[in-house]
Amino acid sequence: MILEYHRPETIAAALALLERKTPASKPMGGGTVLNQPGNEPVAAVDLQLLGLDGWEIKGTTMHLGACLPLQSMMAVPGLPAALVDAIQQETNYNLRQVATLTGSL
Repeated sequence: MILEYHRPETIAAALALLERKTPASKPMGGGTVLNQPGNEPVAAVDLQLLGLDGWEIKGTTMHLGACLPLQSMMAVPGLPAALVDAIQQETNYNLRQVATLTGSL
């Protein structure tokens, strides 16, 4: 059950909220995990303004943002076919639009 909702504009502000003990604060990328029914009272800390949804390829290394939606991740050039298949099996197209890399892990 979400008691509070926060959308910080800096990583420092997000970390300060997440360090609070009462109510327990949980990070929210796309919302698919926190929006599931539950009895635990939490404060949602929405990370969408923090720029954590990008991706970058540097040589042979991929940098994928924690809040990168699964559907967007599938479009990253060079993503291994096995990973694309795993993403497609994770959930349907509509949920892949909001489900994030970290939330799915």
